[in-house]
Amino acid sequence: MGVGCPYPFHCCASTADVIELQVDAYPLGIRAETVYSAIETSLEMGYYIVFCIDGIFEVHNKQEQMFGFERTETTIQAVCPQVR
Repeated sequence: MGVGCPYPFHCCASTADVIELQVDAYPLGIRAETVYSAIETSLEMGYYIVFCIDGIFEVHNKQEQMFGFERTETTIQAVCPQVR
């Protein structure tokens, strides 16, 4: 995960499947000699790529509970099928 830029999520609206697209490497700009790999994925009708900032995971509610990664994924699963 890069600084301030977590991995994007790949969502299929018809199944609500959410996959985190992970590439292991140093964050951009940390090491000039870093060679980055790429991943490819299919985007068909009803498929979405969701980009988030790190602040979405770190926000706290009144009970001091972090929103977190799991709740973010659950929210994407709930909203993705509604986007058409």
